[in-house]
Amino acid sequence: GFCVDWYWNLGERRLEHWLQAFYRAKRRGAFKWYMMYANHNQPGTHSAADQERVTRYWLDNYFKTPEYYRIDGKPVVCIWDYRRIDEDFIAEAAAKGETLAPGEGIRRAFAISERMVREAGLPGIHWQVMWRTTSYSEEKARQYRTEGFESAISYGLVSEVPGLAPEAMKPGDSERSFSYDAVKAAIPKVWREMNLQRTLPDWVALPTGWDARPRSFSRAKVIRDRTVASVAEICRAARRFCDENGLKHVIVHPINEWQEGSYIEPNEEYGFGMYEAIRDAFC
Repeated sequence: GFCVDWYWNLGERRLEHWLQAFYRAKRRGAFKWYMMYANHNQPGTHSAADQERVTRYWLDNYFKTPEYYRIDGKPVVCIWDYRRIDEDFIAEAAAKGETLAPGEGIRRAFAISERMVREAGLPGIHWQVMWRTTSYSEEKARQYRTEGFESAISYGLVSEVPGLAPEAMKPGDSERSFSYDAVKAAIPKVWREMNLQRTLPDWVALPTGWDARPRSFSRAKVIRDRTVASVAEICRAARRFCDENGLKHVIVHPINEWQEGSYIEPNEEYGFGMYEAIRDAFC
């Protein structure tokens, strides 16, 4: 299935063309999808009224479709930046003379959505947090749990690699530019750090590289020399890790961030090789 960036800013939706095409596709029943609520919004755009509005949109358009991915019957929603929701709800409460502690704002937002989806006949929402580091913190995991999150995914594997796999760094490598071989050496350490705990299940991540020069040439970080063979090797290692530890979820991140050099979609450079590597390891 697919985890798809989904944008909502006070009712304004952007970059919906993927979903619009998906729901018209003849073979859409072969796949599942769920949203990564990409709330790159300015302060003050989350509120109780807006939470009701966005949840109503989810219910009316996505959650009850057979293609939407659920865990234990709950539609999955990943939150890009939960702090923005938390802070806006805290500010909204303060404007009414109420004081909320950090974390209470996001719980209030989730409670609104939970009530609405249960009234609609669903058992709740499986909330997923975007974990922003490759190092595990039991304190942070417990915090996310109390706020209502049930699982986590992480995004990117760039700045941490040199420290995680110094043995794989080659002459001429630096913190800003290094080989995909260093990623290959580092990622099993990340899996062990993040996945061998049960407080907050973190999905096993398959990193697809990085080259942000199209966005920020002067300060870009670059992962060089990615090949189909090296990605296939990581896929096989991830399958073994999951099988050995009873883990059921793997996430490829990302598949089409062309501006950031993180992509596996069929292209002139690799053909269908990256997709075939995933298929051969997991299917």
